[in-house]
Amino acid sequence: AAGGPPEGSIDEARAAILDELQRAERGLSDQLRKGRRCERELVSGLLDDAEVVCATITGCGSEALAGRRFDFILLDEASQVTEPRALVAIARLGRDGRLVLVGDQRQLPPVCLSQRAQAFGLGLSLFDRLLRYPALAPAMLNLQYRMHPLLSKWPSKVFYGGRLLDGVSARQRPPVPGFAWPAAGGVAFVEAGGLEEVSMDGRSRLNR
Repeated sequence: AAGGPPEGSIDEARAAILDELQRAERGLSDQLRKGRRCERELVSGLLDDAEVVCATITGCGSEALAGRRFDFILLDEASQVTEPRALVAIARLGRDGRLVLVGDQRQLPPVCLSQRAQAFGLGLSLFDRLLRYPALAPAMLNLQYRMHPLLSKWPSKVFYGGRLLDGVSARQRPPVPGFAWPAAGGVAFVEAGGLEEVSMDGRSRLNR
């Protein structure tokens, strides 16, 4: 249009703006790299000073623990972990380290949705596989504190040969006031109101 800025000046302004944006982007990238480096150094320092490190199975394979070895690893709920996932944690064990697997082979097995994978043995946990070796006889923790004796009696008899003992007696568990407990006390079946729903993945049911 007549009287507008020359074409050359527009191109120069556009180039200057682009150059400024590129410099800002490089500066931001540098700051992000510095921030990540500081974070890694901070996490590394915390791990160096820690006497105990708690992590999920996935966390054991994270960058923060890469290259680290531990003298002792305790893998909880080991009977519900597939063997490959258990190895993620075990890989952090030092050459002369000790490994303790804690689990209950009478409870739920590892989640393995693939029938083919199950056929190849991925439905079996390392915990269950090691139980097949007589030289690795497990130690049973036979004292339970969670359940009322009326609840623990059946699983103790059916699954554990009567060896599961109660750490808290029925007398030490008085009924919670404000509820109409049955005469036997300790256990009550309560009807849950509301409609049953199916989860988004179609695998679970719930009441709201």
